[in-house]
Amino acid sequence: MGLMNAFDSQTEDSSPAIGRNLRSRPLARKKLSEMVEEELEQMIRRREFGEGEQLPSERELMAFFNVGRPSVREALAALKRKGLVQINNGERARVSRPSADTIIGELSGMAKDFLSHP
Repeated sequence: MGLMNAFDSQTEDSSPAIGRNLRSRPLARKKLSEMVEEELEQMIRRREFGEGEQLPSERELMAFFNVGRPSVREALAALKRKGLVQINNGERARVSRPSADTIIGELSGMAKDFLSHP
């Protein structure tokens, strides 16, 4: 019988344990909107778009990333939640500096995760 790796089809009972409580499972795929969000966030952090500057239009972002409008809109909404852009109806998204409350909110979410699993 040949060797099996973590990506081979197996039942849960026969899955090899990796680490303490980790069992093999398929890797989760990233959504297109998450990939667009991450790339735009990196572009903002590298200051390719300065504070107060407008991002390209949705149509331009769709063409640049080769994705549909829903992916671009989801990415922009996620960046808005992070405080990295402001979105006003009828205008292109504008780069903004996250407020202290937004930054603390992001950090407190991470802290909750770490503290809930000692």
